[in-house]
Amino acid sequence: MSTTIDYTTILMDSGNGWTSTGGKGCLLFKSPKITVKSTGNVTEIIDDSGKIVSRASNPLLLLEEFLSKGLYAVGYISYDYARFTERGFKQSAKNKKSKYPDFYFHFYEKFETFNSLPSNLLRKDKGVYKHSICNEIPNIDRNDFIKCVKTVKNYIESGDTYQVNLSCQFDVCTNQNSLNTFLDLVNIQPVPFSCYIEFDEFKIISGSMELFLKKKGGKIVTKPIKGTRKRSEICEIDNKLAMELYNSEKDRAENLMIVDLMRNDLSRICEFGSVKVDQLFKVETYTTVHQLVSHVEGILSRGIGISDIIANTFPPGSVTGAPKRRTIEIIDELEPHVRGPYCGAIGVFYPNGDFILSVPIRIIVNWENNYRYWVGSGIVWDSDPEQEYEELLTKASAIRKALKVEIKESIQ
Repeated sequence: MSTTIDYTTILMDSGNGWTSTGGKGCLLFKSPKITVKSTGNVTEIIDDSGKIVSRASNPLLLLEEFLSKGLYAVGYISYDYARFTERGFKQSAKNKKSKYPDFYFHFYEKFETFNSLPSNLLRKDKGVYKHSICNEIPNIDRNDFIKCVKTVKNYIESGDTYQVNLSCQFDVCTNQNSLNTFLDLVNIQPVPFSCYIEFDEFKIISGSMELFLKKKGGKIVTKPIKGTRKRSEICEIDNKLAMELYNSEKDRAENLMIVDLMRNDLSRICEFGSVKVDQLFKVETYTTVHQLVSHVEGILSRGIGISDIIANTFPPGSVTGAPKRRTIEIIDELEPHVRGPYCGAIGVFYPNGDFILSVPIRIIVNWENNYRYWVGSGIVWDSDPEQEYEELLTKASAIRKALKVEIKESIQ
C-alpha cells in the first residue's frame, strides 16, 4: 500500500471522542497486517504481502474473528450496507454500482497514542500543496433540491414518513495534498471524531462531531444530532442563535423523533428497561455551527456481539429519518448518488469487543486530484425548502474552507 506518511490511519480527538480519557489526543496506526474489503456478497482478505483471498463471508463475522486474534480494526461501513441490515430493502438499479466498498477495514497489531499530532506529520509534502481557489460541482442544484424537499413533504403528508434526511453531493478538482486538507479541516473546526484513513483506491477525511455508537463493557451509548444553526462572529448574535436552536420547536421535534428511533433500535439489543435518555436537547458549539444533541444509552443483553449490534442499529437513524425502513426507500428514490462512507459509520474496534463508531456527517473522499463531499438536511412537515438548502451550505462551510472552494452564487 502506497502512503505519503508514516501512518495509514490518524484519529484526532478534540475531546470526548476517540480517546478513552475524555480529553484531547490522537491515535496513530502504521501498516495494517490485514485489510478486509467487502462489496456485495464478495469479501476480500488482503494480507500485508498483498495476497488476496476471496470469500463469500459476512464481513461483520470476519471483524469479530480478527478482533478475537488480538487485532485492532479501523475503517468504515458504507451507508449502502443498509441493504443487508434493513430486511426487505432493495436498492434501486441506478444506485447499485458504487466505487466504494460496503465494508472496508484495516486490522492492526498495535497503535500509538499522543496528546497532540506529532510535529513530523505537520505539513508533510508541503512542496506539492498549493493554496489554489477551486470550484465545486453539485449533483443537485438549488432548484432540484427544493423540488426534492417538496416531494418529501408530500410523502410526509401521505403518512409514509415523518422525517427524511436528504443529501447533496459536491465534487471538487484540486491538486492539494490530502493530508494537508485533513490538517486544515482539523484546524478550521476541531471535533471529537476527526480521522484520516488511506485505502488503496482512495483516502477518507472526516470531520465529524457525531457519535453513532460507543460500546464499553456492557454499556452502549448513542448521541444523535438533529438541529443546526450557523455561528456568528458577533458574540451577542451568536448566543442568540444558540438559544434560538435550543428553544426551536421544529428542531426539538426533529431531534426527539430520532431519539425515539434510536431508543427503539437499542431496545432490540439491550436488557429490558435499561434503555434511557440521559440528556435531551444539549447545544454543542463548534467553529462554524451550533448543533442540538441528545444522549441515549442502554445495557447490552447477554450474548449480544458486534455483528448483532450493527445488524440491529445500522444505518444511524439521524441520517435516515423515521420510520427508518420506508425513509431509506424514499432517500434511495430521490438522491441521484450513492452515499458510500458518508452517513455510514467510521470507527475503531478493540480486541476486547469495545468500539467507537462516529457518524461521518462531514466527510471528504479523495482519489488523485478529485475530492468529493456530501451534506444533508433533515426534512420535516414544516421545513422551508429554501432554508433547508441554506442549511446544507452552512454544514459544508468548514469543508469548503479546507478545500479552498470559491464561494459564489453560481453553484446555486
